Amino acid sequence: MNKLHTLEKNKILALVSLVSMVVLGFFVTNIEGGLFGEEKIYELMGGAYRTPIILSFSKFLAFIGSAKVLVPVIILAVVIGYYKKKKNLVVGLILSSLGVFILNSVTKLFFQRQRPIDFMLMEEVTTSYPSGHTMTNTCLYLFLAYYLSRYVYPNQKKLIYFIAILCSFLMGFSRVHLGVHYFSDVVGGFLGAYGFFIITVLAVEKANVDKKW
Repeated sequence: MNKLHTLEKNKILALVSLVSMVVLGFFVTNIEGGLFGEEKIYELMGGAYRTPIILSFSKFLAFIGSAKVLVPVIILAVVIGYYKKKKNLVVGLILSSLGVFILNSVTKLFFQRQRPIDFMLMEEVTTSYPSGHTMTNTCLYLFLAYYLSRYVYPNQKKLIYFIAILCSFLMGFSRVHLGVHYFSDVVGGFLGAYGFFIITVLAVEKANVDKKW
């Protein structure tokens, strides 16, 4: 009974997260510039908050969170996972990377939000909402935390999820810090990532392919 209740609760959370992402998207695309004057955050990031060291760190995060790095790493992980018969890992990796990437791309095409051009410190060619780096990386980090937490002691699970959430936060911060996204783009990315993460976990647990393959 508790398991069924948890399942229904997770389905509701996934739906609420994805609907919230869409609702926020309608708000931000119908307002010129940022939402509620969020452009002012770039003024706060001027000076000491945009030192060469922090900028280099943000650009490093942008690089490791890009398709240039993620695609070959995930393909390698999928191949190794398949060879090692870790099929739950394989299915989860594909869903939490390719699946969420497709969702993000469709959402971007639908909303067509312009990036904060006046504040951009690096070139980006896609539309702004929701943040692709934030959404894809967060979903992937959360799935890896879920997968790894099944093989550790209960008191270590919180640490694994904390690391995943911290990495997600830093990725989101770097997108705003580099001026390539509004803060609301990052929030939308988090919402989409969390919703799709739940869908990924539900799909993996329902299929339970480790027992079938």
